[in-house]
Amino acid sequence: MHDYGTKIKAAWLRHGNGSSWSHIATALSIGESTLREWDSKGDEEWVRACSDVIDEMRREGVGAAWRCLVNGAKGGNVRAAKELLDRVEGAVTQRQELTGANGGPVALTWWETLEAATARDKDNGNTEEPDNPPA
Repeated sequence: MHDYGTKIKAAWLRHGNGSSWSHIATALSIGESTLREWDSKGDEEWVRACSDVIDEMRREGVGAAWRCLVNGAKGGNVRAAKELLDRVEGAVTQRQELTGANGGPVALTWWETLEAATARDKDNGNTEEPDNPPA
């Protein structure tokens, strides 16, 4: 039988750090099957420990998220470092250039398509304007 203190540590590892069951089992010298059983069977102390951890994370809020990003970046997590830089320095602008055929300007023909559709509708006896659909 494991005490509440062990379960709260496991809950922090699971919810606070996003650790795998295998990592938690190794870190706390608990069988992975025991952890999975607590979770799948809704062990009362496990549920309470998870709830307490999640409540604490909510209270810490944004500060905890920043600490996670900073710690992740310091630990070599490239995604955390990129996210941190994007938030502090602003995301790097990605320049995109659009060109038409043979490097020329982009041909905007939507109005030609609209005019053709309107003419076709009139040829078919539809007199309603495109902006005024039938009620």
